[in-house]
Amino acid sequence: MAAAPALKGPQGCVRQSFTVSVKAASVASVTFYLDGHKLRTLSAKNAHNGQLRITIGTAKLRLGAHKLVAKITMVGSPKPAAVTRSLTVVRCASPFVAPRFTG
Repeated sequence: MAAAPALKGPQGCVRQSFTVSVKAASVASVTFYLDGHKLRTLSAKNAHNGQLRITIGTAKLRLGAHKLVAKITMVGSPKPAAVTRSLTVVRCASPFVAPRFTG
């Protein structure tokens, strides 16, 4: 059985939508969770260019750290193995600072 793939995503601050991916080789399905809430489940048939990808919008995320978890079910003959990969995404504030009203 092949080793479970890594979860690839943004490093550091994110201000706009971002994409998270997992290599699709020997993966039966992947379920993505953000802060404990299920986002989407992708199966091997959803793979494009050998990757299972999901795009996450940051508009509704609060500022600060968020935990993104991918529960990966590997292809296996007797019993499919489940592996968990995670990463932390930090939603940063806009670099624009609104001036105080002095008027």
